[in-house]
Formats: sequence, C-alpha cells, structure tokens
Amino acid sequence: FTWKDPSGHLQQKCVHAVAAVPWAGKYNVYSSYDASGFQRRATLNTQATIGTLQAMVSEGPVGRWDNKNSIIIDLPYGSFESVPLLGVLNGANILVLESNNGSYELIQFAQAEIQSDGKWRLSKLLRAQLGTELEMLAGSAVGARAILLNEAVFPLELKDSDVGLEQFWRVGPASDNNSTSTYASIAHTNISAVNEC
Repeated sequence: FTWKDPSGHLQQKCVHAVAAVPWAGKYNVYSSYDASGFQRRATLNTQATIGTLQAMVSEGPVGRWDNKNSIIIDLPYGSFESVPLLGVLNGANILVLESNNGSYELIQFAQAEIQSDGKWRLSKLLRAQLGTELEMLAGSAVGARAILLNEAVFPLELKDSDVGLEQFWRVGPASDNNSTSTYASIAHTNISAVNEC
C-alpha cells in the first residue's frame, strides 16, 4: 500500500498477509523479476485478519474523529476488538481498506462490535491516515478487501534497486511446490523503497 510522508513524497510498503479456509498451517512467499526462478522470501505462520467490505462508506473528516460513519466487514476468520481512544492515538487498530483507485485507505477504529448476522461494525474512526485522503475520496466498492495490520502481516523490505521494477509473487501452502494450483500469483510494480522499522 502507499501513503505520503511528511514532505509529501509518495511511499510504499510491501507486505504480505494470508488467510485461507481451511488453514494449511504455514504459507511460503516467493518472488521473481521475470515470472521464473522464484526465490522464497518469507514463511508465514499466522493467519491474517482479512475481510470484505459489506456496505459503502461515505467520506469522513480528516484529522479528527469520524463519529458518523461505520465500516461493515464480513470476516471469515479472526475478530476485531475495541480499544480506548488513547490506544488508537498510540497506533492501535489500523485497517487498510482497498480503494477504487487501486491503493488502500489507512483507517483506525476504536469500537468494534459483532452484529447478529455475524458481520463486524467498526466505528469511532480516524480516516485517511498517513495522507491517504485520495483513497478515501475515491471510495471503496462493496467486496473491497480490508486487512487488519497486526503481527500476522509480514513486511518485506524493498531495496533501492527494486524501484520501478515489476515483481512476480506466489503465495501458497509450504507443503506444496510453488508451481502448483494451490499457489496464488500476482504481479506488482514497486513505486518506492522504504525502510522497515
């Protein structure tokens, strides 16, 4: 996903998150620059909290609490939890929501409640965090991916030499060969290199 740093420059963080039903236990992440000769970059052991948006979300204020909007998420695995407002201000409960412009809006939330239909309602929001206002303005379609940034989301450091290059990725069960149909594939062009904390 991408965001703007304090100087207004576009930055990008490359992360991998896996959720599957049934869960295979371990998933390998491979990458290549030419769709062949894939090298393993990571092994993921924890299932990520990944859901889909169930209702449109209106634009909200930037830099202050959004008390009007809520986000409805269908979550096949895992859960959300409410945290105190101070916890949110200290970096808790960060959600990346897929935007119609191809990137992700970064949203924080303080309140999470499961509804009678099993879907989650997230409210008391901080919208368009880290300069993702354009993503908020572009909106998110029903069915858009929503990913909770937690310990299950694995950061992959990009090198300066990776900037502008297309990389091919494969993710699948560690017990299978990465050329089998159990592996998902995606191509991605790196915008910028960032230092991982």
